[in-house]
Amino acid sequence: MASVASKIKIAILDDHELVLQGIKSYLTNEESFTILGTYTKSSELLKSFIHNLPDVLVADYELTPDENDGANLVRSIHAKFPSVKIIVMSSHFNTGIVSLALRAGAKGFVGKHQSQEELIKAVKMVCKGKLYLERNMAEQISENRGVSLSLNNGSSHTSLQMTPLIKQGELTTREREVIRCLISGMTVSEIAAKFSRSIKTISTQKVNAMKKLGVSSDKELYQIEFKEIDRQE
Repeated sequence: MASVASKIKIAILDDHELVLQGIKSYLTNEESFTILGTYTKSSELLKSFIHNLPDVLVADYELTPDENDGANLVRSIHAKFPSVKIIVMSSHFNTGIVSLALRAGAKGFVGKHQSQEELIKAVKMVCKGKLYLERNMAEQISENRGVSLSLNNGSSHTSLQMTPLIKQGELTTREREVIRCLISGMTVSEIAAKFSRSIKTISTQKVNAMKKLGVSSDKELYQIEFKEIDRQE
């Protein structure tokens, strides 16, 4: 039996109470884990960090509209609490969302379609300083985003450095918004609807931003997002 001091401390964030309690229930069954707290709001989660910092945060990617979530939340927590290993969970399981979360500082990404065992594996892996990705997703990112990933036992064991996607001094605020949305998997039409702009305006901002970044295709845009620096066996 693992001692309390040696157990992996976990915090869980999800805006759906049933999902939250389900995650807590099966993680609690793992002898080497202890649950510090469950939260439906990111603001409550961050307040708890003042008193008790977890080793691992399991967080839903998309919360309610009034909450800080997604890559912005991951980036904020990673900057303020770098020792916390963040695993993102989401039903939106595509290369855009996954790569954006990793670039923001997440150490793992688990689709909500995956098994409980995979989440347990992810927690243990990120605590060892490794990156967790489900094998098929890792292969898709490798193929579509120009990233070479080393795979072992169904997961990625590659350590990646997230190189800056956007040079703040070169792109306008609106161009940055468009590029971030593109990387998250949104189409030009969806971005236009999100910001109440015309499709033509969004297309122009996309073209201008890509010119400033020195890329001519979506594939090239994704390729500058990552740089492989180390492989862990």
